[in-house]
Amino acid sequence: MNGAWRSGLRFSALAVALTMIHGCGTLPDQGLAREAMARGDYETARKNFAPLAEDGYADAQAGMGDLTASAGDPASLKEAEGLYRQAAPESVKAQSRLGRVLLRQGPTDPKQVQEARQLLEGALDK
Repeated sequence: MNGAWRSGLRFSALAVALTMIHGCGTLPDQGLAREAMARGDYETARKNFAPLAEDGYADAQAGMGDLTASAGDPASLKEAEGLYRQAAPESVKAQSRLGRVLLRQGPTDPKQVQEARQLLEGALDK
C-alpha cells in the first residue's frame, strides 16, 4: 500500500469512529437520568428515562414513575401506579414505590391497603 492510500484509510476510520461516538451522545442514558433527577433537572431526567421506559427497562419505568408521582395530584399518582406496576415484576424499587403510591391514593380502601402491605413486605424480604 502506498502512503497516500494508507493515510486516507486512517482518516476514514477516524471519521467513522468519531461519527459513532458523537451519535452515542444522543442515546438515552439511565445514569444521566438519575444524576439529573438528583440535581432537580427533571426535563433531562425525563428525556433520558422515557425512551428506556417505553422499551421496557424496569429501572427506567420506576424512574418515570418517580418523576410522575412527584406532581402529587390524583391523575399523576394513577399514571405513576401504572409505571410502577409495569416495573414491579423485575424491580424491588418499583414494588416499594407502588406500595407507597397505593397508600397515598387510597389509605381507606382495605384492598389497596392490603396490596400495599404485601408489596412493601415483599420488597423488604428481597
